[in-house]
Amino acid sequence: MANTSLDWTRGLGDIAILTAVPLTLDDFRADIAARSHRDVRAVRGDYAATGLAGRRDDSLEAAWGGARAQVAELVTRLFEGLDPSRFAYVTTDARSEDIYKATATGAKVLLVLAHWRGPGVAENDLRLGMLKRIEDTLPEVGTFLRVHRYSDHLEDLAYLADALSDWVHQTPSLAITRRTALEDAAPDHVVPGNCLELRDGFHKAEDVALQLDEAWSGVCELVICHSEYLALALKEGRDDRLIITNQTAKDPFRVLPEVREMLLRAQLSPFAYCDERASVFEIFERGLREHAFH
Repeated sequence: MANTSLDWTRGLGDIAILTAVPLTLDDFRADIAARSHRDVRAVRGDYAATGLAGRRDDSLEAAWGGARAQVAELVTRLFEGLDPSRFAYVTTDARSEDIYKATATGAKVLLVLAHWRGPGVAENDLRLGMLKRIEDTLPEVGTFLRVHRYSDHLEDLAYLADALSDWVHQTPSLAITRRTALEDAAPDHVVPGNCLELRDGFHKAEDVALQLDEAWSGVCELVICHSEYLALALKEGRDDRLIITNQTAKDPFRVLPEVREMLLRAQLSPFAYCDERASVFEIFERGLREHAFH
C-alpha cells in the first residue's frame, strides 16, 4: 500500500529547494549596493551588510572572504554529484515568485534557505524626512525620544536608528507591532523590517504565505534564523502543512551538511521526511558531543 503521510518522500523528485544567499563576490557587492537603495521597496542585502558589521577592515573582499564565502561554498556543495533536473524544483537565485512555482510542482518537501531580518532599525533603513512623518503619526515616538534625551542628536541618522531601535525593543512582545507602525507611518522613508530576504528584496511573512500554491501540502523546512514567526504564517489554518522551524539562529555550518545528507539519502530510498530529518539531526548532534568529549 502506498504511504500517504504528508511528508512521505519518494526521492529527489519530491523535493524543491530555494536558496537566496549571495553565492559569489559579485552577488555580495550587488547586495551591499542595494542595501542603501533610495527606493525603500527596492532594498535588499541585509544578510550581506551584517557580514560587514563591526569589521575594522571594511573592504568587501575581506568581508566576503570570511563566513559569507564559506556559507556560499556549502550551499554550492548541496548539489555536488546530484542532477538538478531530478529535483521537483531548484533555484539558487530565489525570488518571491519561485515560492509559487516550487509548490505548484506538487513537491512534498520545500526547503527554503534564506535570511530573516528582525525588527531592529539600522541607519540605512532610514531616509531623510522620515522623523517628522513618524512623529506626526506616532506621537509616542516623539515622547520617547524626548524623555530619553535623544532629541539633541536626531539629525544623525545612525543615532536616530539606535533611538528608534530602542523604542521598538522597549517592550519585547511589542517589537514586531512597533516596527510595523514605523513603516506604516512613513512607508516611503523606512525600509521594512521583520522580513524574509529573497533575491528580489524583503518580504513580509504574510506575503510569503500568500505565494504558496493554495493546493500545496507537505513539509516545509525553513533553513532560516529566527523563523518561528514566518512558520506561523505559513502554517496558519493548514493542518496539511508541516513546518520545520526554530526560535533562534541557525548555524549554517551545522545545518547545511545535514541538508546535504538528507539529499543523499533521498536518492537511495523513500522515507518519511520528518523522521529521517530527526535521525540525521541526532547523528550530527552525537558527532558534536563525541568531538567535544575527545
